[in-house]
Amino acid sequence: MANGPGQQTFGPDDHSEQPREAFGRAGVPVRPEPGGGSSPVGRARVRPVMPDDDAPPQPEPARTGRRPTAKALKSVKGWSKRRKILLSSFAALLIMMGVGAIVFTYYFDSVDGITPDKLPKSQITRIMASDGKQIAQLGTENRIDIDVAQLDKKVIHALIAGEDKDFFEHQGISYTGIARAAFNNSTGGERQGGSTLTQQYVKQATQNMEMSVSRKLREAVLARKLEDNYSKDQILGFYLNTVWFGRGATGVEKAAQAYFGKSAAKLTYEEAAVLGAVIRTPEPDYLADGTIDPNGNKGLDPEINPEAAKDRWGYVLNNMVEKKWLDQGERATAAYPKLIPRAQGTTSAEWGIKGSGTGNVINYVYDELNKMGIKRSDLKTGGYRVTTTIDSRMQTIAEAQIRKQLKLGKPNLMSALVATDPATGRVLAYYGGDDGTGHDYAGLNFEGGKPTGGHSPGSTMKVYTLAAALTDNISLKSTWDAREIKKVDATHPYTVKNAGRKDSEVARYCTPTDCSLETALVRSFNVPFFYVTQEIGPDKVIKTAQAAGINYLWDNDSVGYKLADQKGDWGRKPFDYPVGYGQYGITVLDHATGMATFANAGVYNTPHFVLKVEQHQLDGSYRVLPQFNEKLAPEKRIDAEVANEVAATMQEVVPTHNGWALDGGRDSAAKTGTWERGKTADNAHAWVVGFTKQIAVAVWVGNKGDELALKYANGDQINSGNMPGDIWHNFLNEASKGMPKLALPDETGTVGSDSRGNGVAPPSPSVSPSVEPSTSSSPEPEPEPSKSPSPLPIPSPSPSKPKIILPTKLPFAP
Repeated sequence: MANGPGQQTFGPDDHSEQPREAFGRAGVPVRPEPGGGSSPVGRARVRPVMPDDDAPPQPEPARTGRRPTAKALKSVKGWSKRRKILLSSFAALLIMMGVGAIVFTYYFDSVDGITPDKLPKSQITRIMASDGKQIAQLGTENRIDIDVAQLDKKVIHALIAGEDKDFFEHQGISYTGIARAAFNNSTGGERQGGSTLTQQYVKQATQNMEMSVSRKLREAVLARKLEDNYSKDQILGFYLNTVWFGRGATGVEKAAQAYFGKSAAKLTYEEAAVLGAVIRTPEPDYLADGTIDPNGNKGLDPEINPEAAKDRWGYVLNNMVEKKWLDQGERATAAYPKLIPRAQGTTSAEWGIKGSGTGNVINYVYDELNKMGIKRSDLKTGGYRVTTTIDSRMQTIAEAQIRKQLKLGKPNLMSALVATDPATGRVLAYYGGDDGTGHDYAGLNFEGGKPTGGHSPGSTMKVYTLAAALTDNISLKSTWDAREIKKVDATHPYTVKNAGRKDSEVARYCTPTDCSLETALVRSFNVPFFYVTQEIGPDKVIKTAQAAGINYLWDNDSVGYKLADQKGDWGRKPFDYPVGYGQYGITVLDHATGMATFANAGVYNTPHFVLKVEQHQLDGSYRVLPQFNEKLAPEKRIDAEVANEVAATMQEVVPTHNGWALDGGRDSAAKTGTWERGKTADNAHAWVVGFTKQIAVAVWVGNKGDELALKYANGDQINSGNMPGDIWHNFLNEASKGMPKLALPDETGTVGSDSRGNGVAPPSPSVSPSVEPSTSSSPEPEPEPSKSPSPLPIPSPSPSKPKIILPTKLPFAP
């Protein structure tokens, strides 16, 4: 049966079930085509199929090539008019039933757990540096509450004029709005909610987005009860602090920042009208790939849909004039405000974790607050302001120095730096990479259920060995055989070199058979520290390192051991004599902590990241929560005389490297160290650690993944005297500016016996070693590791020993 253009005919089979196919956003009927084909019949709204006894009068079937009769058309028009009357009557009935239901349920419905004081009001948590600079934000919802009393009256009126201009006149329910919505929804018009701001708040707060009569009734009940128990200003505050504005912002305070870069308290009424317009449809429809759907709703963000946004802005201002909130003159002179770019204004509820040098700090904040009683989920919703120990100036210096140096090297390079305050344990700067969700090169990780993160410290480990020796009554003046140890047989399996320097080179600084422990540390000779460790035992070196602040050691197979878990002596497994000169891995954070203990005369402070915790209040202020604030607990871990002698000896290292002295003659102490890559001459790890009286610093340079040769882009080898040394010196020099110059201990030779050691004096005084400072800035590579322990004969120890106080617990233990 043929049809004229734009016509739709009804035949005997028009009410039979027809196949349907998707067309645009809705299904449409498909009618048979001549020849057995089918095609969609436009986008017109289609009436639902009705049973024959309820069907409206139908025109006679049109004959081929002829239009319906006038009588048939009149019958259809009559039915359409009656249909609208019936639907309108039905809508009115719904309204009356709804009002009755509201009255009935008001007295019987319970709102326990849904009242405003109990509804969830998630607010972001701000993570701050110690100097007030925000470094991160945590949250599931990007919102900060604000007291509406801080907002200008015109601003408030502009925010609500587009959505509920009668807000101050109704009692939570707009019956005319419900009627209009019911009629439109029932007659096929634009779907409307008919909700007041009070109802919108209830819907948002209860997260009930279902579009149904039961939901609307419950909204109305709760809205009416809210109006009975709270003032208009309070309800307005509930609404404005929970409504979604787009650009990642929930609530007017974050919206003002996202659209105008200012607090809501500083908005003009023209700017507030933009936000009041946006509320209706803040964001466009997006496709799965994140792009805007060209066939979907465009939203009312002025950058995406400027014409519609400005029209809606005008509508808001006109409503303000209608309510006499704005006079005609102000309306006439109102100018559409300038907004900040969407890319700049759009903020996530969570940032500062990825792509930030302080991203790893957040993990320590989580850990510390969790131990104090604030769970991670609570931290993301509780509206806290956490002030960390991080000094933003020092953090900036650390990151700048590391990035500058890494640009000079090959792509595989990575570096980490930790700086702490020796007097308190506060972590002042921390860099272990730019991804707080990835591997932290400065601290402890748990990957695959196993602890990772240790780097072979090389000669920097000797400071703990020296402290262990002093504690065991071995003095700095004791002398030791510094000649290279060569592997002979299974009884003597070690080959230990002085970082690649021959005995003739050792002779520049001491008699190779009779080298003082002090010279061995300053010049970084390994052989004497092998003998020292053999004499006192690896266990004493490990326990001294633990007392100073080393939590974990990693063996040759990269298995990490939590030192606090060991009961009794370690013996020689899994850590043997090479522990004395740095074969086994430690973390940068632990090493910085150990340096801080020596800088602080043997007093240990737990390294920590949280200074103060506050919680946001409605008036914009923050209330201090003292139960979560910093609590210092210094512990005497190493005898002061021992710690001071270590510090004094480390000061002698600084002048051996050109350009390492700090500005103004500020006292500083340092120790260098490298460790080779397998049995090659290439370095895989390079360190410099040390301190002033106010700052302890550990710097490591290594690899991002597999251990590769540390090389500059031009192929030169990286060792402790160049890249890590430059980072360490430049950081400490810049970070110390403005601080008072405090002296470090400089007296040595007061602890231990000079007679300890296996050194043998030369038979004649013909050997006169040279002890002048080296002009080279390239310290030694470290010796190759060995896994086969065997003792060598050396003198037995003497009994008199200062005491090491071992910790009962260590920081950051999982």
